[in-house]
Amino acid sequence: MDISEGSIAVRGRGKNKRKWIPVEDDELIKALVDVSLDSRWSDGSFKNGYTSVLEVRLAEKLPDSRISATPHIDSRLRYFKTKYSALEQMLNKSRFTWDPTKKMIQCEKQQYETHCKNNPDAKGLYGVSFPYYDELSMVYSKDMATGEGAEDMTDA
Repeated sequence: MDISEGSIAVRGRGKNKRKWIPVEDDELIKALVDVSLDSRWSDGSFKNGYTSVLEVRLAEKLPDSRISATPHIDSRLRYFKTKYSALEQMLNKSRFTWDPTKKMIQCEKQQYETHCKNNPDAKGLYGVSFPYYDELSMVYSKDMATGEGAEDMTDA
């Protein structure tokens, strides 16, 4: 299958909506991990222009995809970071666990639904594989505020 056949441009409110296909997601995540490990682009957070670097790398791997930094890559990375953050929040609670084989969250359905009432970003993660969790953890874990290493008033 040609990449351009699988990658669908969707008409809607935005002019440049697109439906990402798994091979595009795979290449985006690989490129993101590479950029995060490159000292020129990563010092704990990404510098301006890193999405343009991702665009070039995707164009090399997927020449017919026509994926641009803005809005396509920006939007997809925002989606991945939102879902990754939602998973991290759940995994920091005692009744949620991660199944590394299935690459999905494990918990009781009722507990998940209760969590989603206060955390709408977690919607859509129950019973669904999130194959990029490990890679996104390498990229974003240093960005997330976990409270680790924080001092309370008595320590300060």
